[in-house]
Amino acid sequence: MRSLFLAISLVSFSLAQNLYPIAEPDLLSEIESRKALVEEKLKRELSKDTRPKAPEGWEVPLELAQRSETYQGSMQARLDGDIPRGANQRRIVGTLYPKGYTYNPHQYLPADSPVLIVFDYTDRRQRRYVKEKLFKLYPYRMLLISRGDYVQALEFFRERVYYLHPEIRKKFSIRRGISVVKWDRKRGMAIVEVIGCDKVGCRNSTEP
Repeated sequence: MRSLFLAISLVSFSLAQNLYPIAEPDLLSEIESRKALVEEKLKRELSKDTRPKAPEGWEVPLELAQRSETYQGSMQARLDGDIPRGANQRRIVGTLYPKGYTYNPHQYLPADSPVLIVFDYTDRRQRRYVKEKLFKLYPYRMLLISRGDYVQALEFFRERVYYLHPEIRKKFSIRRGISVVKWDRKRGMAIVEVIGCDKVGCRNSTEP
């Protein structure tokens, strides 16, 4: 028994002698290097301009017209693909509405859509007229800017703002700011009112 205890003691002593230094300097240097990489990556991310921007090709200038005018626009929409007819959730038995089918979306809405107020936010006179005059006339509205700083527009109007979609601009033949798109459900058409310099009272529509 004594010999077994002696053997265990000798093994324990020999293992205790085979100690290896902990590589603390190497570990610390690795941490520091990784920390530097993370900080550099964070600086690059923070330096990026993360402000919302219009998709490429969306921003266009909309100058004020010299005279105000009103014209009619179509409310018809056209399907760009077939809508299948289904007997149930797993089986298609034909086509309900074919590609190219035209319809009036407003016929299926329980209430009118908001008035669209389209303008060039970079034009100081346009944005001021919209805020000071049109806000009172059209409480149920949607603001569509053809170009300009999105965040600045949010702060200026204190309500949601959207970039003007090219399809909307094309649909209602919008070429001037300020253009107000209203809906005539009885006649099934849109009424586009262009507010020009004769109402805005502008001499230089590009004044910053």
